[in-house]
Amino acid sequence: MSKVYQYRKHIQWGQYVIAIFFSVFIIFWIFMGVKISFLSTPTPEPFYSQFQSMILVMMVCGGIIFVIEGVLLWYLYYRLAGVRVVIENDAIIYRHRKGETKIKFDKITKIGLPSIPYLGGWITIIAGKEKIRLTVVVREIGDFIQTLKASLDNIGLANRYNEPKLFLFLKTAVFSDQSWDRIYSLFWKLIVATLGMGLLGIGIAKISETGEFFWILLSFVFPTLVYIITEIVYAIRIAKTSIRESFFVPPRDVAYENSVYKVTSVIGIIIYLIMALILMFVLK
Repeated sequence: MSKVYQYRKHIQWGQYVIAIFFSVFIIFWIFMGVKISFLSTPTPEPFYSQFQSMILVMMVCGGIIFVIEGVLLWYLYYRLAGVRVVIENDAIIYRHRKGETKIKFDKITKIGLPSIPYLGGWITIIAGKEKIRLTVVVREIGDFIQTLKASLDNIGLANRYNEPKLFLFLKTAVFSDQSWDRIYSLFWKLIVATLGMGLLGIGIAKISETGEFFWILLSFVFPTLVYIITEIVYAIRIAKTSIRESFFVPPRDVAYENSVYKVTSVIGIIIYLIMALILMFVLK
């Protein structure tokens, strides 16, 4: 049975979360508008009446803009969540909300690979008027690229893609796959760490009474900074250990990742504490 590629679970769940969030917001917005319009205490003051009308107009305009943005965002997630892709022996089958697109390998005329290395991008497979586009948020997008390349190579169609560009995109795709897996495993830990560091920063700022806003902000973003630094280290590892000749990109090494994360966290905390001591005792 052929493997089915689809967008990750935050896209699958996102279509429902976005719908619920915007629905609750719209109900709240309408309630506030009705309260301002009909439930406010009448007053003969013209200034207050004009101000009230201005606020109501701003709420209506803001609500319309917010609803439009919400619908567009929901539709994007809804459309992506319905995508299913299968690579068969002689073709790619792309199933979506409106039907199915099938592109045979020998009909492929171009493979577009717009991307920013190790940050994101998408692959576009073109066959005449038919077009399939997949972003790096597709689960196992790296495996999809490898399978597509092998399928084209097996039937002598290696000339349908640009090898250096495809390999660069493959590294970005594999890194994206691994990065999303790390985000899923670290998400709640990052939330707890962010709240904990934020509270610590508030405490230090109260004690030092110097640079309160900067220190509180730095404390809240500290766990995210550690995460970003570790992701850069992982990207460098992929860049250094990948082999273009064999189209090899290293798989995840969880033990290595844990080691890097611990070392980066310890170094970051040491720097944080040194800065805290300077703030509390030197700059006070």
